[in-house]
Amino acid sequence: MMPVRERMERLARDDDWVGGKEWVAVTESKKESSPREAARRDVKSAEERELIPIIETLRVKPEIPDGICPPEYYTSNPARAKKQSSIVVEILPFLFIGDLSIARDVNVLTGLGIDCILNCCSENFELGSHGLRRCRQCPLDDPDTSLSLQREKAMDSISHARKSGEKVLLVCKETTGSLHVAICIMYLLWECRLSLHQAIALVQFTVDSIRIPRRLCSYLIHYEAVLHGRNSMMLQDGYIVEKFETGAVEFEVL
Repeated sequence: MMPVRERMERLARDDDWVGGKEWVAVTESKKESSPREAARRDVKSAEERELIPIIETLRVKPEIPDGICPPEYYTSNPARAKKQSSIVVEILPFLFIGDLSIARDVNVLTGLGIDCILNCCSENFELGSHGLRRCRQCPLDDPDTSLSLQREKAMDSISHARKSGEKVLLVCKETTGSLHVAICIMYLLWECRLSLHQAIALVQFTVDSIRIPRRLCSYLIHYEAVLHGRNSMMLQDGYIVEKFETGAVEFEVL
């Protein structure tokens, strides 16, 4: 099995492989246009983001380590039939996810004791005057930076906050897909040493729908192979599925 350090270096080199070239091509093809054309593009872009499919609820519930396993995980069904975008969801005692609008809600932030906000999309927002010590942006939808770079920034921020006894809120704009959930899953793979199967199961226990774009689905599969030397889930038509699905493919780092 390839050493972890070498795997991480390989992941950084292979960043284009998981879809970066497609985004570069889109960036290079941009031209100046009228406000009407720009508005038309924005509408089309929003419609396309709405078509990002939901990762299906796992049919096989994997075991979760006792230290991070939520109560009733083995006896309750995953979250269903409730809109999560307007509320904050606790994934770990120090790690929360929510919609970008939550980052502006002083009462919610104060009540939860949030010390750091991590914006996972390219949408900017004003923090206001609620006294947060840190706010960082790690946009996974930014076509001009690599996913590996944004991942490293996010992992450093979350890890530093955990070691400092602080709480982190991951946010993103709803129409960009579940970018904050993707960051959360990456952290569970990296710091908590969970498999992708375990990480998705843990998130699905509290989040009713996970919409991750194709580019990030490929990246998560590849990242798991780099970290753990194998995959617990697979890609089918560009999306993450459980291993027993037919027509799926996996990646293995030898």
